[in-house]
Amino acid sequence: EFCPSPPALKDGFVQSEGTMFPIGKNIVYACNEGYSLVGDPVARCGEDLQWLVGEMHCQKIACFLPGGMNGMRSDPQKPFYMVGEKVTLSCAGGMSLEGPSTFLCGSSLKWSPELKSAQCVQKVTSTLTPAAPACQPWEKLQNS
Repeated sequence: EFCPSPPALKDGFVQSEGTMFPIGKNIVYACNEGYSLVGDPVARCGEDLQWLVGEMHCQKIACFLPGGMNGMRSDPQKPFYMVGEKVTLSCAGGMSLEGPSTFLCGSSLKWSPELKSAQCVQKVTSTLTPAAPACQPWEKLQNS
């Protein structure tokens, strides 16, 4: 007799091999990169074919860039950034970065300044020549 597949762990996975879990079998959980496991990583297939799972969760230990950042490039390009690391954002061809370009992963695992303060916008190329200052009939242009 076997336990069903072990319960999923948010931001983590089961390290143990195999798909058959007989009574008494222990499995070990681990966290994805950029996360650290807090609690008891071991779960056991119980006599009642239910998993005995202790309190555990994966805690974020790094900053992540959100997915789909609208044509932005990051330098260095990494899956995550540790506290104190910086990333510089730039925009793909034809786009111009509006806002700050360098961001720091802070101790609270938040980016400083906030990432949403930067965005890529279409470069506007102006063909208009600046107009000469216009005066109202009663005004006179100084130094002309």
